[in-house]
Amino acid sequence: MQRYIKMYDISFADLIHPMSVDEFIGKYKDKQPLIVKANDLRKEIMSQIITWEKFSDYIHNDRAVSGFQIITPDGKLCMEKNNAFKGRKPSWSKIDYFDKKYAHELWNQGCSIILTKASLISPAMSALSGAVERQFKGSAADAHLYCSPVKNALTFPCHRDSDNNFLVHAIGKVRWKVYRVFAGKNAPANLTKQQEKEMQLRYDETLTVGDLLYIPTGLYHKAIPQGARVSISIPLGEGNKKPLDRRYYDFTP
Repeated sequence: MQRYIKMYDISFADLIHPMSVDEFIGKYKDKQPLIVKANDLRKEIMSQIITWEKFSDYIHNDRAVSGFQIITPDGKLCMEKNNAFKGRKPSWSKIDYFDKKYAHELWNQGCSIILTKASLISPAMSALSGAVERQFKGSAADAHLYCSPVKNALTFPCHRDSDNNFLVHAIGKVRWKVYRVFAGKNAPANLTKQQEKEMQLRYDETLTVGDLLYIPTGLYHKAIPQGARVSISIPLGEGNKKPLDRRYYDFTP
């Protein structure tokens, strides 16, 4: 029988082991990307935190899809209730209920789905993102689920993020291309294919379950799914941020 990890006791040190927290802060944070290969603990955490069955359940949960996004066949991002594409607007109810049937059609066409605002989607997910948040005072950490149905599914082009980002791989494999170039103040968020070709790579590596990738703010990168996958992105907002209320109350009678 699989041992159950007490998810609520996960620490940042657990996520980057065997590297020490001091080494990470001194050598990598805000400076350069980092890959930490899986160990048994992170593999076990991932096996408990998300499955395809849980993902399907989240799609049918009105609260869980409050931050629903999908990348359309023409490469555009449809986000929540205010976006329309190809002349077709998702149907919404009073509780921001999106068109699951249409989302399923796009999923079957190879479009990737993103569930943002997922930090409190479950106690286990909260524990994972909370481990990052607790390490850095004055920060707030969310969790975004990046889910792709097939190899080479539609994802974002080469881009930069506005926060430090910790990416933990939960299901499947993803090829990551991480470049050496940090975006300047007025640099574009997304790069063209030609611009990407002109940049020098730092990493071109396929990551799998339990592997962690750290990408500093402003560093260009691109994800290429190697099959059906779920990656958990933990963006770290810093600068007198209000942390999320992660207290867990057991209502079991």
